Amino acid sequence: MSIFDQPGAALALLLGGLIAVQLLRKVEFGLAALGFGIASATPELLERRTGLPNITLPLALVVAALAFRHRRWHGRVGPRQVGALGCAFLALLIAEGCSVFVAADTDGVRGRFVDDLRSVVVMLAIAFSLTTVRQLRWLVHGAIAAGAVMGAAAVAQFATGRTGELFFGLASAPELGGFGTTDSARASGPMVSTNYFAQYLVVLTAIALERSIRDPDRRLRRWSAVSACLMIPAILLTSSRGGLVGLAVVIVVGTAWLRAGRRLVVPAVLVALLAFALAPSGMAERLSAIGDVVGPHEAIADNAVRGRLSEVRAAYEMFVDRPLFGVGVANFDDRYPEYADRLGLEDDPLGRSAHNLPLHFAAELGLVGLALFAVLVGGALRGLSRARRRARSIDDHELAGLLQGIQLGLVGFLTTAMFLHLSHPQLFWLLVTLGWVAPQIRAEPDPEPIPNPRESKSPVVVPFAPVRA
Repeated sequence: MSIFDQPGAALALLLGGLIAVQLLRKVEFGLAALGFGIASATPELLERRTGLPNITLPLALVVAALAFRHRRWHGRVGPRQVGALGCAFLALLIAEGCSVFVAADTDGVRGRFVDDLRSVVVMLAIAFSLTTVRQLRWLVHGAIAAGAVMGAAAVAQFATGRTGELFFGLASAPELGGFGTTDSARASGPMVSTNYFAQYLVVLTAIALERSIRDPDRRLRRWSAVSACLMIPAILLTSSRGGLVGLAVVIVVGTAWLRAGRRLVVPAVLVALLAFALAPSGMAERLSAIGDVVGPHEAIADNAVRGRLSEVRAAYEMFVDRPLFGVGVANFDDRYPEYADRLGLEDDPLGRSAHNLPLHFAAELGLVGLALFAVLVGGALRGLSRARRRARSIDDHELAGLLQGIQLGLVGFLTTAMFLHLSHPQLFWLLVTLGWVAPQIRAEPDPEPIPNPRESKSPVVVPFAPVRA
């Protein structure tokens, strides 16, 4: 397929050219572009649909190079937290590489290792570039813009009844079922899976809700509120049960953390009611099946719920069988049919994955992977908490609010991760990276550049210069 057959690809190239020009002026433009690309998975979409190379890694390296040049001009050293984050990522990569010795499918291990290595380089470049509140604000609002665009495309798709159109590749609505014979359209955005689309929107909604309340700029507060109002209906249009649970947790926890009260709950409920009016008929049927989990497994009629229970139990059995190193990275789907036949909960056990993130790490990397997962997530939460306390102690309310929004987004991601594995890891790595480097973000603006005497038009006067006779 040619790029000229994809209007969205041509538009993306135009925007990419504008970003490249603006990068020569400010690092913030590059961070905003990275936030938008990671949150919307646009580079992966263009690579999948048009064959264009993924520009996330080159863009991140360019932004890091510009940040290094900027800091060198001002006589500053690099951030220290990048080294600690790099060590944590390096330990994870080493564990993934060593799993080739225990995995049955070594090609899957190599493919996952290469993908994660590329993601790690991108995240370290972002961590190196991010040092000021202004840069963090640009990155966050770039991600919120991605959620607003995806949410608007999904809402427009269902409001107009054109679920068969792709809306420049930003919206798709496959016919999916899972309860009896009921099939209905479910929003999946630019991603292949509706559940991961809902997961991304839950995280971005959490960040947008915080910005809609605490952003010092009134225009950005309104923009964030509009973005959240577009993303909440899109979450419900996915018919994702995990996404709905994550959204509920974000609203409840956000109400307590942000002390928003009616400013947060009432608009969220109104938007949710509007989304239910637009939602397909099969959504209520899917949501009602959540309560079947607590009953006998043999009596569960929802095939999707039976499949999720089978995958979770199979992941636990794999961890019990190989508790130290697991079955190997990207090897769960190959080993799953063996365990699914033993459990007897699913008729078609092919092409499945562990729909639980902690068990996903435990099954594929054993105790080593589970410990690394705890270190990465725990380090991110600890870094966010420390940086928030420091920001409050110096009355930097904007930084404290930004970090609280990221922390709320991480809570939303971890909630939905109880029902999903790490098929689309970019947003998770970004949240972890922001948590680890949060203590290095400072409130004071950058000082003015040091004047260069060679570029000065006026003559340089040196006081007390010796005068030759």
